[in-house]
Formats: sequence, C-alpha cells, structure tokens
Amino acid sequence: MKALIFFVLLITIPFVATSQNRHADSLILVDIYNQLDGPNWNNPDNWLTDQPLELWTGVTIDNDRVSEIALINQNVAGTFPMQIIDLDQLNTFEINKGAISGTIPEELIQLNKLSRFVLSGIGMIGEVPNIFTQFENLQYLVLSNNKFEGSLPDIPDGMLLFYAERNNFSGHIPDSWANVILSNVNIADNELTGTLDIFETWTILSKMNFSDNDWDPGPLPMWLDTKMNLNSFSCKNCNFEGGIPAGFDLRDNLVHEKIVIDGNNIGGDVAALFIGPNSDKKMYLSIRGNKFSGNFPAHLVHSAASIDIQNNNFTSLTPFPDDVSFGTFEIQYNKLNYESLEPVQKYIELDSIINVRYNNMKYALTVDTIIITEPTTVTILAGDNHPNTTYSWVGPTVQGLTESMVNVSIDEFSNDATFQCFMQNETFPDLSLRRNKVVIIKDFSTSVIDRELMKVNIYPNPTNDHIQIELLDKDKTATFSLIENDGRHVSTGSVSDSKIINMQHLNAGIYHLKLQIGTQILTKYIIKL
Repeated sequence: MKALIFFVLLITIPFVATSQNRHADSLILVDIYNQLDGPNWNNPDNWLTDQPLELWTGVTIDNDRVSEIALINQNVAGTFPMQIIDLDQLNTFEINKGAISGTIPEELIQLNKLSRFVLSGIGMIGEVPNIFTQFENLQYLVLSNNKFEGSLPDIPDGMLLFYAERNNFSGHIPDSWANVILSNVNIADNELTGTLDIFETWTILSKMNFSDNDWDPGPLPMWLDTKMNLNSFSCKNCNFEGGIPAGFDLRDNLVHEKIVIDGNNIGGDVAALFIGPNSDKKMYLSIRGNKFSGNFPAHLVHSAASIDIQNNNFTSLTPFPDDVSFGTFEIQYNKLNYESLEPVQKYIELDSIINVRYNNMKYALTVDTIIITEPTTVTILAGDNHPNTTYSWVGPTVQGLTESMVNVSIDEFSNDATFQCFMQNETFPDLSLRRNKVVIIKDFSTSVIDRELMKVNIYPNPTNDHIQIELLDKDKTATFSLIENDGRHVSTGSVSDSKIINMQHLNAGIYHLKLQIGTQILTKYIIKL
C-alpha cells in the first residue's frame, strides 16, 4: 500500500508543480494586460477569460509555460511591464505599435532563454542598457522606431538580425561589432557618425540599411563587392562621393538585386551596376538624387522590379532588350529631351509593360550668359530636335517664333535681354520642356579702352567674401550691377568715392560686374572662391 502511495506522489507532484507554474504565469499575464491598458487593445481576444492561455491572442504555451508574448498592432499603452522578468521560460517578447514610457530595464538580463526581443514603434526613450551580449540564445533584436539615444549596444555573435532604425542613436559603430557576424542589419535614420568599414569583416550579410545618418564622406565602399550573400543594400544620404570604384562588379554577388543609394554625390558611369554574371536577374535599383550623367545603359537591363534614376543628369537612354521583364522606370528630373526619350516611347504608349514616369525634366541645355562687344548675330538653340516638337520662343525680336533655333541680331534691341524657349510634343504629352535662359549683355564699350573708365580700382579679385570699387576721380559717380550667369542681378547700387559689395552669401563661381559712369560702361569678370 505504501508503495502505491509513493508511486502516486511521484506522478502527482510534477503535475501539481506544472499546474502551479501555469497558474502563476496566467496571473502575470493578467498583470501585463492591466498595466498595458488591455481593455483598449485592438484585438484582446480571449484575454482574461476562462479560455486556455494558448488561445489568448499573442500568447504561446510550451510545456505548460508561457514561452511567447507577441502584442502586435494592439495599440498598447502604459509603462514597460516588469512582470515579464518572472516568466522564466519566455523566449519571445514582442510589442509592435503603441505608447510605452520609460527605458529598457537592466533586469531584463534575467530572461536567459530570450531568443527574440522586439520593441517597435512604441516611443520608448533613453539609453539602451549594454546587456545583450549576455543573452546566449538571442537571435532577433529589434528596437525600431523609438526615441532611444546614446551609443548602439554591443550585440552577441551568432545573432541573425538587429534593427534599430528611426531612433536617436549617435556616435560611431561600437568597436565590438568587428567581432560579430549578422546577416540582417538596419540602423537607418539615426545620428551615427564615422565610417562603415567595420562591416568589411561580416561575411554573411544579406540585408543592410545604413541610410540617413551622418557618415563621414567617402567613396562607395569596395567591400560591398565581396559580400557573396548580399541581396539588399540601402544607403540613402550616406555622403558617398566620387564615381563607382574601378573593378566594382556588384551584380556578381547580389541574389535579389536591391540597391538603394539615393541622395549621395556619386557620379560617372553607372554601367558598372549592370555588368556581371547576374545581370539578367531581376533587380530593384534606386540612384535618385546623385550626379550620374551621360547615357543610361537600358540595354543592360534584362529584368527589373523597379529602376529609379530620378534627379540626376542623364542626357540619353539606350533601348531596352526586346524581351525585357520590367515594372517601373522612374526617369524624371534628368536632362532628357523628347529626342532622347525615343527608346522608351513604345512603353509610354502601352503603359502596361513598363510604367515610365517621365513627366518632369530639368531645363534643356545650360544657362548661358553672352557678353557682346560689337554688333553681331547670335544663334540660340532650343535643345531638342524631335520631329513632333513645337517651339514657342520668348524674348526681344523672337517672341512667338516656332523654330528649333533662332537668330538674334544684337542691333535690334538696346538693352540686356533674356531669351527662352517652351516646347511641347504630342508623342510625349505629359512632358513640357523648357530651354534654360540665354542672357545677352550688350557691352560695346569693352572693346575700347576708355581712359576715363580706367580710373577705377576693383579688388580683391578673386575674392572670398567681398569686392571694393574705388573711383580715383572723386568728382565722378558710378552705378553698378553684379550679375549671375543666369542674368539675375544680385546686387545693384551707386558708387561715390568707394563701395564695398558683400559676396559672402553668394555661391562660388564667375560673376559679371557692370559699372557705368555717365554713358561709359565697364564690364569685369569677378571670381567668387
């Protein structure tokens, strides 16, 4: 009989202990529900009911213990629930969207089974405690879209994913990161400084986003070309400059082909991003807001979800391959005219195979300022020769002319003049083009050295901040205009004896100083450094 009782106790005691642990966990869940404003959650199904814990939304039970709490899009509110410290079997804790005050507690280290820790979009503040290297099982650490500040935390080797975008982290990437290897990193939209060189040693990187920080200026990192598993690289506004490095062959390694390098200062030949063994694989490319120019090599694009080359200085396109597979082609705010858009005209017409967005472009040609010193005729080009283009000119003697170029006789107008051309084309109905201004400055006096006008000192030239006009004949008075290359008068006035013109607020470049004494005119180039 005693043996039977002992056997029953052996069976019953673990069951009672497990039952007690489950009950204790349930009470902790109740506390969390109350602390995080559970009654106002978006979907609190089965919480605080007699339904089994595993049916409470976002709760997972393993071996009769709470192993996961995932409050996703619940709109929680309150303070960080310290009660989770007592859930000693918890391996996942996730809160996504809501408003939780306070900071991450150092006591979190007690959850030694934690493998997934996510606090995203809940507005938490303060510095993040440097405790995560002590989590042996941690695989996913997400601190996105909060107000965390200070240094990025050290992270354990063997972790797979670290996201901390849209916070206020500052300083350099921790030196300890050189000793870890992750596959997914997103630290975009913080206040981080320094370089990205520490990632050169990370061999399994597949996704990384370093956009919108304060990185040191430098070239596109050559180590990108060594990442054999890389399928997504984003670095918008990363202060990259120069051209694409020689020998760069990024598509030799990319798997899913996502490259986003918007808002940098990269220029030169973009073709390096399209060569390599994987050039026929689908890609997503965004290089908007850089300094690429010349020809865009569309003939190298075989398959793409989207290509965005907006706001560069491309002036021509090659035709796509006949069998191209494509989504969207964003080409606005380049220097493409109707003639250079011909290779994509058939896709614009169909508007189904490739969605080409082309309806805004930079002005055709460049701003020209022409100083004329003797009677002559000046030929001005509109900047497009497409057969279906109509032209409308504005300016003295050319008003209403409809040709692709006009001849301007200087004798036919008396003062400085500005000319411009407006263009339309029925083949490209969504795009209106405009030729940049041409400013003609008549200055016949500059061809004759006038003894009277030489009694003027203009200095310093070149200058960093100002020029001074000094009249050597103190009985004279002069008027002046300081003119930009586009013909805009940035400073005007009169001079008696001497005058200082402030140029500190002006961009570096060449300006024209027009000085008039009576009927005599002197024009000088002024170089602003």
